[in-house]
Amino acid sequence: MNALVAEIAPPEPLPMPESLAIDDPANHEGLDFPGDCAMYGKLKGIALKHPRLQFGWLYPSLLAVASTLNIEDVDHNVRSNMYVANLGDVGYGKTACADTAVRSIFIPGSETAIMEETPSSDRGLANMLGDEDTTSRLLLSDEFRSVMQKCAIQGSALPQMICQLWSKDKAGVADKKGMQTCYAKLSILGNIACKDPSEFAKLFGSNTVSGMVDRFIFGFSTVFVRYRPPQVRREMFDNLKPVRIPNWVWDAKDEWADRYPETRRRLAEHALRIALVTAAVNGDREITKRCFEAALRMMEWQERIREIYRPGLAETKEAEAYESVYSALWERLKKQVSEGISPKGADEITKEK
Repeated sequence: MNALVAEIAPPEPLPMPESLAIDDPANHEGLDFPGDCAMYGKLKGIALKHPRLQFGWLYPSLLAVASTLNIEDVDHNVRSNMYVANLGDVGYGKTACADTAVRSIFIPGSETAIMEETPSSDRGLANMLGDEDTTSRLLLSDEFRSVMQKCAIQGSALPQMICQLWSKDKAGVADKKGMQTCYAKLSILGNIACKDPSEFAKLFGSNTVSGMVDRFIFGFSTVFVRYRPPQVRREMFDNLKPVRIPNWVWDAKDEWADRYPETRRRLAEHALRIALVTAAVNGDREITKRCFEAALRMMEWQERIREIYRPGLAETKEAEAYESVYSALWERLKKQVSEGISPKGADEITKEK
């Protein structure tokens, strides 16, 4: 009887770590993926099996696929579903990274759980998800630009539904055709061919579409690799246990977010989701110090990406042109200031270093 009680009883919480790297000890800069420090556990192990692929696309893709698994927070305070969009130019390998991630993790009932159709509207997405029960679904789109274009149609409620399903398992549609409700734990993995920040600003433009930006994690890479078909071994993560989120994690999350509250509020929530998913897949009963530090380093990388790739605010073609030129000049200025190098010919009018 005592052995049975011991088996059922939850394990004792781990002691609070003596120190936690709230700030990045390596002081990473730029948009390059920070590497080992931003990856954790078994998902990191899967990524390292494919050194030819770009980790800046592969690891976020693994997070999106893993978030489709049956992962829960013990206290049900943190959701596990994620939206991931891989940004990059055509032909650099975004598709190979996303395909490798999908092939690397076994998703129960993948025939229905993975949806590769493009929803044409809010009602179309509701039909795809169904209204019978709350199941995990992965919207997989190699051309996620088409989904964004559907979202940008004037009067479309598709972006609001996508935003709502990031926070809840239930969403609804009400129009002249009637009312329709859908239930799902929705995750998204999409590839967006995007050459520069101005093109990104057009996709995540004004009005309703811009509200989706902070709900996405962006994969990014500019590294071109010589592609070889990867040898993929599918991993099974069955019988996943709920993960406990210790009190110190909430304190650390607040301390990290309070450094830059304007930009880190939503990123802090992403960090909790990433820590939850990576801990569950790794078999951890609670989020560990190393797990949460990796999530913070991942979010600091996202912060740097968001400084360059921003949603557009322009509503006319003239405003879009102005916004593109202004953004390019502003980024050039920041680069010159950081390097301390004045443009050629401007030395004579430079008054301060």
